[in-house]
Amino acid sequence: MFHDRWKPSPSGAEGRRSAASDQVQPTARTYRRRWYILLLFSAIGFVQCAVWNTFGPITVAAQAAFPSWDNATISMLSNASNITYLVVVAPYCWLLSRYGLRPAVLLMTLCMAVGTALRSISSEETAFTVAAFACSVLNGIGGVMAMAAPVYLSSVWFPPGERTTATCVPAVSQELGIALSFVIGPLIVQLPGGADPHSDPDATRYYIMLLMDVETGAAAVLFLAVLLYFPSRPPLPPSASAAAAPPAGSFWRRLREAARAPDLPWLLLAYVVPGGMQVAYFALLEISLAPLGVTQEQAGWLGFWANVASCVSALLVARLTDLFQGHVRATLLTLLLAGTGGYGWLLAQVAGWQTFSLPSLYGATLLALAFTYATAPLVYEYAAELLYPVTADVIGAVLSVGLNVTVSASLLLLLADPLAENTLWMNVALVCALPLGMAALSRTREVYRRTEQDRGQQDGGPTPADAASAADQPPKDTADSGGIELRGFHHVTHI
Repeated sequence: MFHDRWKPSPSGAEGRRSAASDQVQPTARTYRRRWYILLLFSAIGFVQCAVWNTFGPITVAAQAAFPSWDNATISMLSNASNITYLVVVAPYCWLLSRYGLRPAVLLMTLCMAVGTALRSISSEETAFTVAAFACSVLNGIGGVMAMAAPVYLSSVWFPPGERTTATCVPAVSQELGIALSFVIGPLIVQLPGGADPHSDPDATRYYIMLLMDVETGAAAVLFLAVLLYFPSRPPLPPSASAAAAPPAGSFWRRLREAARAPDLPWLLLAYVVPGGMQVAYFALLEISLAPLGVTQEQAGWLGFWANVASCVSALLVARLTDLFQGHVRATLLTLLLAGTGGYGWLLAQVAGWQTFSLPSLYGATLLALAFTYATAPLVYEYAAELLYPVTADVIGAVLSVGLNVTVSASLLLLLADPLAENTLWMNVALVCALPLGMAALSRTREVYRRTEQDRGQQDGGPTPADAASAADQPPKDTADSGGIELRGFHHVTHI
């Protein structure tokens, strides 16, 4: 039966149709508005990640405008969001599980709007520094939904043949937000004629505040859009697995049950070790490449094109995974192997083992990031299949917490002066992290429990859980119970 959250309202036309006949043909419905919800959520993730990466691409300008800032300050502005994430992720995911998408996303955009607005109040160095860290904290609260909710949103709004793509689109938008931050920041925060930012700190500070205003406006518009329309779920579910009642118990109990899943530790290792090191490295790309003589502008464009390449590859891989289901683990292993080659090439240039050239740097970076980033949405969907019936909100919380722990630990290491001055160790760690992820992934059992549930219901047959429960219970009249049987699912698209 449908879980209570999916029962159609007994009012209006639906109520009259229900009262007129008990023999309603059950359907799994998809609604065209799901694409609007997905695009709006993706736009929110885009801005959240752009705000997170505000100061990395303009490190030189920020240190010229605010002389007390150093590399550790830039690192901690990014890390403040990650640490905040770890503090609030559990209660925030409880909010998502208990009340649904709308209140959680509304709180997310409110935090982003307030945080970015704080940075626009004053350009005085002390006041701006405090506001910048406050914004990082508030933006970190918003980051919970950006990272943990895509797999939840796709499971609630999209049918099985679109779920991987729907999980991928918000992830791609977040990567695009980081990509454009490498371009927009340096384009706005530059003196006329490309003069050295240190030559006129006041003018540099003015352009930084202009960038703050742009980000504030974007966050405010998104908050208003969510306030106007962003439902938690469609009137009817898109699939049998979405309609099924979640496991009994609170979010915390389901979290404990997920922790006992034998495949979860391997999934965590496969995702957080390569992914966490990669995020930390590219957050400080300009600092990492400075010893090679790469300028702020060159690092910005490199970061932009690397992220664009990763977005294209992620969308392509996700769509192919939806079309040719049942090969997720092999796809992940192939992508990680190719990414290892890319990061090895990058290490050879940074370490001086290979003659440095800008085209070679571009080739290594684009290859490494394009292949490894495409694994992120696949891991979430693979986890949803492997751990089913563990719910998507729990899966998103666990994987995203693990990722942020790795990112935070990596950035905290840069507080040590020797590690901050020579970031070659990050390149070495990246080359080692991907094979470790491959080894962990090989230990998982490749099963597709959620897809089997959906296929069983589309064929009209009961799942093993349905059969077991039916054997112990007397038949129920659908009209009396207020439920709708899952058998005979077919898809109808509505607006």
